[in-house]
Amino acid sequence: MVEVNLPDSIKGYIKFREYGIGVEKTDSIPISNGKCIFKYTYRENPTCLSMYVLGNYERGKAGEIWMKNPYEKEEGARAGTLFLDNSHAVIHFVPNIWTSYSCAYDSVKGSGDGRLEITFPDSVSGLVCSQKWFDYNLFPMDSARIVNGKCTFHYKTSDIPEEHLSFRLERTDASIIAETPIRSTWSSLLRNNTLIKANAIPKTSSSGIVGVVTGSPETDVNMQLTSEISGCRDQQGYITKDFIQKHRDSKLLFKTVSDNRNSYLSVDDFKTSLNLFSENLRQSPKGKELMNYIKEREEYDKYGVSRKFSYFDVNGKRYNLNDCLNGKQLCVVVFWASWCGPCLQEIPLLKEFYKEYKDRISMVSLSIDTDYKSWANKLKQDPVEWLSLSGLPKDQNKVKNDFGINSIPCFMVLDDKGKIIASQYILKGNQSRSLSLEDIKEIINQKIPR
Repeated sequence: MVEVNLPDSIKGYIKFREYGIGVEKTDSIPISNGKCIFKYTYRENPTCLSMYVLGNYERGKAGEIWMKNPYEKEEGARAGTLFLDNSHAVIHFVPNIWTSYSCAYDSVKGSGDGRLEITFPDSVSGLVCSQKWFDYNLFPMDSARIVNGKCTFHYKTSDIPEEHLSFRLERTDASIIAETPIRSTWSSLLRNNTLIKANAIPKTSSSGIVGVVTGSPETDVNMQLTSEISGCRDQQGYITKDFIQKHRDSKLLFKTVSDNRNSYLSVDDFKTSLNLFSENLRQSPKGKELMNYIKEREEYDKYGVSRKFSYFDVNGKRYNLNDCLNGKQLCVVVFWASWCGPCLQEIPLLKEFYKEYKDRISMVSLSIDTDYKSWANKLKQDPVEWLSLSGLPKDQNKVKNDFGINSIPCFMVLDDKGKIIASQYILKGNQSRSLSLEDIKEIINQKIPR
């Protein structure tokens, strides 16, 4: 179950949205005495949960419920997804971080020396800073430390600037907002009142409210995976062996390694990572699927793609890899389709690229079109200098099946033995992204310098 603990000032309901493979459901549960509990059915494929307090524009109500990410540098770093991993997850409200404090106040009118007293909940500490907006920039004005739940500012009403004044907690995104009449601001309040006693109540609007989550191992793994400083990845962006060993039962981590399998240039590296997971995960349907993938990759590493590389142009002429290489050391493979808008937008860039590099590389476009006429008509409308092939008309799925293509446009770089030296996805830092033309230019300049 998931237990959410909120400040007493936040009332109403929490809307829980559970989603995942084949799952999309919502439930609204009332907040009772600052607590709300969501119970769920554990699934073989862990689902995700997002949470919202209903009525986020009403006083005392919050928007989305976030979770503090302890693996990030920034104090206000947060995550919005909780993984339902058959545990008892508890979320506690965190003061000072990414929230607001709405101030109801009493005031005494007058001029001369003034005093602003703000009382906070006991859990709030730190330095409150005043700032003024001028020429679209913030300038510090004054500060006061919270002592025993209260901070005090001393000022002269005549010294309050015309510019908009704001108050916030130091090193956080917690703003302190006066419940003023329409068009009234802290500036006008301080100019016209010698004593203001304000009571700060936790409140958030569309920015949401942040808590600390405990008791959810998969959520903890996810936070580390999305952090650039958690140390769970090596310099090349691959998940470290130590991290996998530490979380060998994590289904989320297993799925992450599986999703990035095409980014491993060596199948041995991928196999080593896979074998670090628990026996239960390796013997699961996904694990058995990955073992078949390893067998195919081992064949590719030994023979390259040359054994399967046999495709046709629009006239039905068959081409193998040597035909496409045409004596060059590298072959750039472009995966596309006539119905793919981004693919068609990329054609002018490909023409420029080929014009610049055709003396050093060969290039071939492989279409995943399923309709021969659509493919042939598009080539007739916008012909290219390099070879354009497919499995049509006999096998409309050959290209997809041979290369495991899931999305287009994408690229691959082959050497003259048919070995894959750059796959359709690469790892940069903690992110997996598509191989780009700029990446390919770097590879060409390294392998075949002018």
